[in-house]
Amino acid sequence: MKRILILEDNADSREYMVNLVREVCQERDIIFACENVQDAYRYAANSNIDLFIIDIMMKTGAVNDVSGLTFVEHMRERECYMFTPVIFVTALQDLNRYTIERLHCHTYIEKPYDNRRVKDVIAETLLFPGKRPDRKYYTFKQDGVIVQIACKEFVYAEVMKHHIFLHKSNGEVNMISYMSLHKLLEEIGNDDIFQCSRHMIVNRAYIDKADIVNRVINLKDDLGSVEIGVTYKNDVRQILEVIE
Repeated sequence: MKRILILEDNADSREYMVNLVREVCQERDIIFACENVQDAYRYAANSNIDLFIIDIMMKTGAVNDVSGLTFVEHMRERECYMFTPVIFVTALQDLNRYTIERLHCHTYIEKPYDNRRVKDVIAETLLFPGKRPDRKYYTFKQDGVIVQIACKEFVYAEVMKHHIFLHKSNGEVNMISYMSLHKLLEEIGNDDIFQCSRHMIVNRAYIDKADIVNRVINLKDDLGSVEIGVTYKNDVRQILEVIE
């Protein structure tokens, strides 16, 4: 299964690109279609993206806007996205050297689209090998002691008063102090674990049912439930492919 993130502020262009991607990708592949960089950052943090398709100019009408380039620059700062394929969508000229040499862009496509070329490029990049296997263990310090948790035993984590409490399938709870959930997600590096609210992350392996309308995820084996944040509803829906 591949995950493709499309960042395009124009609704018609975004829908057009989504349709082109669907013609190329497999049925189980997931497409995240974003109209702004804020949503794109959330999807990139919550799910391992295999291909970025990025419109360079995200602020329609703004002179010299290169928000898409800035987004990719930030992605390249993350170890997990240092070499993830990027296709830029642009109407600008002379970006070849910058995008390919500095940002390791696979290629770029120009507006107006040549449908055949776009689909060929997408198909080519989707053949790239996936990322390294998910980590099996997460190691951290607790009260000066090295603690190792098997990711398959991790159920969910929640933030309370500057501490993160990690809940395990056997009922044990470990505490990490002064770390953000975003940083924890990066360090765990496991695709099954994603953020479902501002204060919580959860392991999809333990999800029994996700109720998007009532914003609650029920967990298996009487392990309780976790909330879905208001701004994370669409994220969770797409990550879990939930049909309401």
